[in-house]
Amino acid sequence: MMSQSPTRSIEVEVGSNTEREIEIESENKVEVDDGLIKRRKTRSEVWDDFEKKHLGAGKIRATCHHCKKKINGSSKNGTTHLRNHLKTCSRRPQNRHSQRLITSVTSGGKPPRMGSWKFDAAKSRIAFAKMVAFYDYPFNMAEHRYFQEYVKTIDPRIKFYSRNTIRADVKKVYDTMRVQLQATLERNTSRVSLTTDLWTAEHQNLGYCCVTCHFLDDDWVLHKKIIAFGMIPSPHTGIILSEFIKSTTLAWNIDSKLFAVAVDNASSNDVMIRNLKEWMNDKGVLLLNGDMFHMRCSVHVLNLIVQDGLKVVGSLVGKIRESVTFIKSSQGRKQKFEFALVQTKLTGKGVSSDVPTRWNSTFHMLESAIEVKSAFFRLAELHSEYKTLPSKEEWERGAVICECLRVFNNITLLFSGVKYPTANLYFKGVLDVNVCILDWLNSSHDYVRSMAQNMKEKFDKYWKSCSLMMTIGTIIDPRYKFKFVQFAFSKIYGNDSTTYSNQVLSSLRELYSSYAMQAGPDIFSQDSFVGTSTSSCGIVGSIGLKSKLESEFDNLHKNMSQSNEKSELEKYLDEPLFPKGDDPRSFDILAWWKLKTPSYPILATMARDLLAVPVSTVASESAFSCSGRVVTPYQSSLAPDIVESLSCVKNWLPPLSDDVISLEEGSEICDATSVI
Repeated sequence: MMSQSPTRSIEVEVGSNTEREIEIESENKVEVDDGLIKRRKTRSEVWDDFEKKHLGAGKIRATCHHCKKKINGSSKNGTTHLRNHLKTCSRRPQNRHSQRLITSVTSGGKPPRMGSWKFDAAKSRIAFAKMVAFYDYPFNMAEHRYFQEYVKTIDPRIKFYSRNTIRADVKKVYDTMRVQLQATLERNTSRVSLTTDLWTAEHQNLGYCCVTCHFLDDDWVLHKKIIAFGMIPSPHTGIILSEFIKSTTLAWNIDSKLFAVAVDNASSNDVMIRNLKEWMNDKGVLLLNGDMFHMRCSVHVLNLIVQDGLKVVGSLVGKIRESVTFIKSSQGRKQKFEFALVQTKLTGKGVSSDVPTRWNSTFHMLESAIEVKSAFFRLAELHSEYKTLPSKEEWERGAVICECLRVFNNITLLFSGVKYPTANLYFKGVLDVNVCILDWLNSSHDYVRSMAQNMKEKFDKYWKSCSLMMTIGTIIDPRYKFKFVQFAFSKIYGNDSTTYSNQVLSSLRELYSSYAMQAGPDIFSQDSFVGTSTSSCGIVGSIGLKSKLESEFDNLHKNMSQSNEKSELEKYLDEPLFPKGDDPRSFDILAWWKLKTPSYPILATMARDLLAVPVSTVASESAFSCSGRVVTPYQSSLAPDIVESLSCVKNWLPPLSDDVISLEEGSEICDATSVI
């Protein structure tokens, strides 16, 4: 009678140099027979891969089944050296192409699952290059001692490459992905829009221009891809910038597909846009003679307008900022302020500090300070060293301006809360700003009227250049259409609203006509081309073709018969509005137009180009920031082509869900009770 052999399970480390069996039989099997116990030597599994030959005098020769190598197989030497040979035997199937065996043991008595994978050095290098680019790791990361030590614990056979090799790998990744992106742009049937952004290098007089391409693909998915990140010479004039944009569009072969360019509010950008419009109009590729080509960054303009509001309460902001610093400077002062809060029945309240380059944090500091202003007056009585208490007049002015700034804070939150802000979303918020500014012009406070006048000058300049884009972008939103534009204009322009509404409608029809002409073949033009190509004197020589006169007549008759039919645009405008939900951001306008493309093929093509136009050049996490983009010292120490490769690859790689930082996480807004 044989007893069950005891077994034990062990887990195999992935990529290790050792292979371990999941189940290992005991070296000493015990045979039970009629109460008599007898030990029996067992044959190790390693001999499945060797041929054993007895040579006499106790000597045994083991010949590998795979490579035919002969090894000492005497029992006194054990089997460890045989196992070691199997691990490195190049002829053994499990070892071919660096193939590693991965085994795992599951809990609960379930049978183990086994799988295999092949280590591909080339793929590993590409993956490492992508990681370096995506997370901004230095090229010499692979040379770091403890990084190497960590990797060696996974697989001691991993080869580490130098920083130069990794740099070259990043460039290869860029070259490969660039070809793929360019092919996508060439296949895509929609137009593209651009945004530009200037970056400066810390402690160096260097500047980089970042050009981002925005487009909707054939599945109505919105893409935002960096296509250039190049160093530009100083000074950064409009001419230099326009030449950089020209060369970029030519290199990517998108010069004939440009729809609009969104830039921030700078004089050099005005010159750049003017030069680009002249260049594009000479090529005859701009729609509406370029009236919709220039798009000013909405967030940037709002930030400029907000600065006018902050200037009005500059002294108050300065004193509150100093007060916060005073309170935080020692534990005793912090306790005094907490005591002041208790005495003024404001327990649990507090005031936040701000980040000067982020105006929303300044707004929240101002807002929280006004709420506990009585505690500041109490602190001045409790602590003789507190000398930065704002006056009553400053507090009153601050309360008024704070309510004005709240409008901008709420609108910017709405703008920045959308992953891809489109023109239809911005129109309503921008109009709210305009209405507020008009109200402030009639304020009873001189400082509010002065602030509103400065704001209006900036707003009017912005509105003049992008009102058409935003208005038409709102019309193609099925929840609003032209009806909402008419209503909004009646609030803004009063008796002149009809004039402005008709101007927008005329431009809309002209834009639609441009797309309608591109949608179908021009019969008359085709016939003319055929005639001139078959006869040098312009006479149609092919039998069976219509004459020019007959073609003209047929074309005219067709147009007359179609003149009584409604166009797609008219049908769309006449249809009832699509119901609005409680949250305007929950409506997916791209999905709606994708669904309606069969019903409105021409209008959908137009909408596809319009909805790809970015109304902001600012990333959502930077929407409240007044500071510029900065290239780190490490990045600026690299060659310009490598900086571009790193920037583009990082942008082109799909982000992981864990890498997405929300606005709140990245906004640097201090907690309302961070002081106490």
